[in-house]
Amino acid sequence: MSMLASQLAPFLDAVAAKTPTPGGGAVSAGAGALACSMARMVAVYSIGDSADADVAALADQLERVDHLLRRLADEDAVAYRALTDATRKLKADASTKGEYELAVNIAATVPMEIATVACRSLDIMTKLVPAAKKYMLTDLGVAAVLAEASARAAGYMVRANTIIMPNEDVRRQTEQALDDLLTKSAARLVDIQTALSSRL
Repeated sequence: MSMLASQLAPFLDAVAAKTPTPGGGAVSAGAGALACSMARMVAVYSIGDSADADVAALADQLERVDHLLRRLADEDAVAYRALTDATRKLKADASTKGEYELAVNIAATVPMEIATVACRSLDIMTKLVPAAKKYMLTDLGVAAVLAEASARAAGYMVRANTIIMPNEDVRRQTEQALDDLLTKSAARLVDIQTALSSRL
């Protein structure tokens, strides 16, 4: 049995199923976690010279970010279910508007955190480039592309929820924060790709 079939099949099948979760948020977080796992492998293989302590510290940071993204994949599903319940209640009882607004904000906050953490992983990968063994550089490139894609994909989930935000000010603030974050993530990816190209 192939590695994908034996180890990722349950998640992939769950995503493909006609169910609301796991959905875009979980997939975005999953891409980010894969990126961090890939970068962690690069760090582990790159330990072995005078910069061991620095590389080990980067590996620890990537591990924390990796595990946070895994947790956020589950939190996204919880937030979606809460929003679904709050929407149903609002249709039956207008007095639950406050509960609905809170649910919408949380549903946007979780993918925003996914994007934020994915961007953070790119910051760490930037620091890893100089210490990475040359034969691991292409793997680090894969990690960086996935991390930026994770942030960008999570951005779609943020926007899906800002559209229905009752508070216009909160909506604008959230969208501006997202735009700034995605601009930073894209720039980090370019920085990493440029640095990798100079070493390949």
